[in-house]
Amino acid sequence: MKQLPIALSVSRFAISAGLIGSLLAAGAHAQTAGSSTPKAVEDSENGIVDIVVTATRRETSLQKTGQAISVVTGQQQLFTGRQGLDDLRTSVPNINFASTSNTTQLFVRGIGNTFIQAGGDPGVAIYQDSAYLSDQTTSSVSFFDVERVEVLRGPQGGLYGRNATGGAINVISAKPTSNTTGRISMLAGNYGRLESEGFVSGPLGFANTDFRLSYQIHRLDGFVRNLYRPSVGDPAYGATPDRLDDMKSDAVRFQTATELGSGGTLRIIVNHYREADNGPALAVVPTPGFIYPAEGINGVVPSSDPRNITVDEGSNKIRLTNVNVNLDQPIADGTLTVTGNYRRSKQDFLNDCDGTGVNNCSFRRETSSKDYFGDIHFASSTAGAFRYLLGATYTNLDQYQLSNVHWEVPMFYLGVPGDNTPFDLPTFAGGKIRSKSWAVYADVRYALSDVWSLVGQARYTKTTKKADETLLLPTFGLLSPHFPNGVKTSGVPFKVGFEGQLTPDILVYGNYSTGLKDAAINLGAQQATPVKKEQVKSFEAGFKSSFLDRKLQLNAAVFNSDYKNLQISQLVGTLIALTNVPKSRIRGAELEVVAQPMSGLRFNASLGYLDAKLKRFSNAPNVPIYFPPSVSIPLAGKQLPYVAKWNLTLGASYRFEPTDSVAVELGGNYYYQSRIFFNEFNTSANSQKAVGRVDLTASIGPSDDKWKVYGYIRNLTNETVLTGTTIYAGLLGAEKGVSYAPPRNFGVGFSYNF
Repeated sequence: MKQLPIALSVSRFAISAGLIGSLLAAGAHAQTAGSSTPKAVEDSENGIVDIVVTATRRETSLQKTGQAISVVTGQQQLFTGRQGLDDLRTSVPNINFASTSNTTQLFVRGIGNTFIQAGGDPGVAIYQDSAYLSDQTTSSVSFFDVERVEVLRGPQGGLYGRNATGGAINVISAKPTSNTTGRISMLAGNYGRLESEGFVSGPLGFANTDFRLSYQIHRLDGFVRNLYRPSVGDPAYGATPDRLDDMKSDAVRFQTATELGSGGTLRIIVNHYREADNGPALAVVPTPGFIYPAEGINGVVPSSDPRNITVDEGSNKIRLTNVNVNLDQPIADGTLTVTGNYRRSKQDFLNDCDGTGVNNCSFRRETSSKDYFGDIHFASSTAGAFRYLLGATYTNLDQYQLSNVHWEVPMFYLGVPGDNTPFDLPTFAGGKIRSKSWAVYADVRYALSDVWSLVGQARYTKTTKKADETLLLPTFGLLSPHFPNGVKTSGVPFKVGFEGQLTPDILVYGNYSTGLKDAAINLGAQQATPVKKEQVKSFEAGFKSSFLDRKLQLNAAVFNSDYKNLQISQLVGTLIALTNVPKSRIRGAELEVVAQPMSGLRFNASLGYLDAKLKRFSNAPNVPIYFPPSVSIPLAGKQLPYVAKWNLTLGASYRFEPTDSVAVELGGNYYYQSRIFFNEFNTSANSQKAVGRVDLTASIGPSDDKWKVYGYIRNLTNETVLTGTTIYAGLLGAEKGVSYAPPRNFGVGFSYNF
């Protein structure tokens, strides 16, 4: 484990110093001190303060909104070191996250995405500042200066549309303020961690416009050490990474909010993100009893140590620019909201897929995207018995992706006994794809009485995908640079339900909702028949409640979902094959508890249960033999991939003042998940066994939070946790490429509000 450096590198903090200097200058005439980011749930002598959310496209109270929603605030993320989408699983029930081959894979209530190529879609819709994010390769970056993250569990097809079969996640940036304020934070930790984040916000001084400028800088040497040290003259000399699972990223966001003379608000947000590092470590695990290709040719095998691997290459470069325009305009007794978003991203990802110092396997994927999104909706006043929202939306994604896999196998793989001569198997697969989607939708609520209300949502959506696919397998004489393909998806996802406000502190609700995920084109595989759309139908019932003068909050839900045509993938030969699981079933329950027995002391807990099973499906595994025969085995009753049957979170925090004007806060969080299987065959060798992790936090500073020294320890007991795997075909050695969660790591930071 690398120790915290005594002297910080001047080059690493050059950008920080410049930005911090400008922030301090801007804050010299600050009118008030403190952060503009509110706490989601604040301590109060009168109990737990409720949260205002926009999950229904209008502001509502979390405890009076009849669906399963969890909220995490930006301050909670900053001071605990949980600043990514992957950290949501440690605080929200029935969520899992994977990032295989550097692609975001988020699962909610057992539904997500096992497909890592362009042409498919996630099962959980991610929105940032009211705009849908289509590109999965860059959807988890630039996660900073956030006001809150809202997690909606269960199908959201009626309001959020296609690809919200498992749920939806709203990432909401902190907004400009009318008073001058700001924050600077700097943090250092082990594994060479150096971070800085901050913002300055206030009036521009003209045109009734406020602004907010925020930034984030991340540096991390990497959790995984590369043991390979090429000698002078070796082709890899000077290009081989020292460590992987590192981070070198810079992000900046500038936004304005203008109060219009008509009473409306115009908000403009510009984001830019840049990353250039060695990328994630993909450890390679040989299959016992099977001669690994690099072993047969060069007599080498991968390391079995998850924190020490041997690779001769690795790099990851990302560029992302996003422009968001949002208009809220009161009209009559309602509000018209218009959102426009343009997102351009580019990623160049290079990975060593043999796990040795020889260049036996190399994987490179280049992806570029242009994403256009528009939405317009009118929300009526909340006064009266009838409330409605009408809207329309449009999405256009232009994406290019090319994957280049160069693999060498010994000739005895091809049936020549005892011949270790290398045989090249290069593959070029990908192409261009354009996805266009439009929809019209409605949300209504009618109050039957002071207690009971009926709710409903409906959407008509249509998507067209057109692709020009490229597939080149020179070894086998397959050269197909242009293969036209296309698919259309349409549907009417909806939701109907009821809400009952039995008392001011007890809400009960029930609903029947549906969702769909678009049909997929397996870009580059040139499958003549595109994969069918996914569909889910779900019943849910739940309650939200507060007791003991709002010192105890209990929210719970139970649900049953019929899941049709799950899109599932596996590596066959040198290509990813994509198919549908005809029928699956998911049953589950969730419980969330918050208790504040006294001011400053808080307990939280969540429990999730999922019985997620395949009902009708057969498939042939990639077994460790040469050229595995196409023999399918029945898989009914198997657990869905990337789904934990049980997950549990227990947390506590205590804020107290040992002396006048000094505040100390201590916190701890325990997260447990039961066994997760990484494919549909449910073999223990391709799974993560049940595991629990502990995180600790602490801070000290003046009572007014003018400044704060804070620190955290993540994964205190240093558990080794698999987050995802890919099993290669027998033709490629039948080994596994595996990804691991970070080991024990810590950070100590300083935050100053002005």
